[in-house]
Amino acid sequence: MVATVTFTQEIPILIGIAGIVLFSLLALISDILAIKSFRLRKVLNSEPTILIKNGKIYEEGLKKVRLTVDDLLANLRKKGDFYLHEIEGAMMETDGTISVLKKPQYHFVNQEDMKVTKLSKGMPQTFILDGKLLPYSLEAMGKDKEWAENMLKEHGIKNMRDVFVAQVDSSGMVYIDTRDDSFTPIIKPT
Repeated sequence: MVATVTFTQEIPILIGIAGIVLFSLLALISDILAIKSFRLRKVLNSEPTILIKNGKIYEEGLKKVRLTVDDLLANLRKKGDFYLHEIEGAMMETDGTISVLKKPQYHFVNQEDMKVTKLSKGMPQTFILDGKLLPYSLEAMGKDKEWAENMLKEHGIKNMRDVFVAQVDSSGMVYIDTRDDSFTPIIKPT
């Protein structure tokens, strides 16, 4: 608005300033109303959205906040959460950040755990993303398409398109999350 007022000669400066002041007042009033009224707060500020619950990725939550699985994984990595099987829950907060709750066995990490983790797990590779096989990720882990298909068959998953996301790390820990939210994610050392 300021740029439009500054660079457009057809708009008188006083009208432009009045528009900016009016917009600022509306923003201030909506913030005050959100603080005072619970109902208006829900309308104006929305509410946190569940993205992961009980270790399961909720695709509906991702759609609601317009987040792709790639974006979710990138945001989790930024927070230091590389392994999906370690996450109990995650929420998109109203300010756009993602809060993560790790499973109880991964809450407290000491220096010895860090040494073991770095040596044994390595960086996880996502080998299926949104129903599509990522062959380069499999190659990076010394696996192939046949291994991935056998892994799915082992767990009763007939079609790769039913898999929302699947990861494997260098120790062989596999995490498979299907599109069916009633299906419990598979977490399995190979």
